Amino acid sequence: MISIEYKARTGEILNAVTAFDVDNGISFSTEIGAGKGQEIQMVLNVLKILNLKECIVTLDALHCQTETVNEIFKGKGIALIQVKGNQRKLFEAIDREFQTLWNTDESEKHALIQNDRGHGRIEQRTAYVIDAKINKNLKEKLTASEAIQYTREHCVLNIHFIGV
Repeated sequence: MISIEYKARTGEILNAVTAFDVDNGISFSTEIGAGKGQEIQMVLNVLKILNLKECIVTLDALHCQTETVNEIFKGKGIALIQVKGNQRKLFEAIDREFQTLWNTDESEKHALIQNDRGHGRIEQRTAYVIDAKINKNLKEKLTASEAIQYTREHCVLNIHFIGV
């Protein structure tokens, strides 16, 4: 699994995008930039130099962009990207799909529950998985023919795209 993170320190001129190998605890690549507003291009630059074949690439909601997802597909990777208000139509389409899930008997729901303790609190995260039904307009934006799974966690949608 490759996690791509953006870091900018308040008052600093430089910022960085780092590709981090979660399983082995090492950094693959770092792209340094100057000033704000460069994060999307910096991430694209990092994706272009990595071997993404069969890797899960995690990104935050800013990177739920056609060009970014397609770059991951081109490298034969899998994208796990949050979907929030920056992609309103996609968010609403996914949310509609989950409405069916909420009306389903609890025993028929597929969920992963994770409990964490830290920062003086106990957190429980529940991720639900449903089969994807992407409409034609959204499919045309992606080079992959289908999105396989969605997960929803505390009203933040994560979308798991698998390229073809």
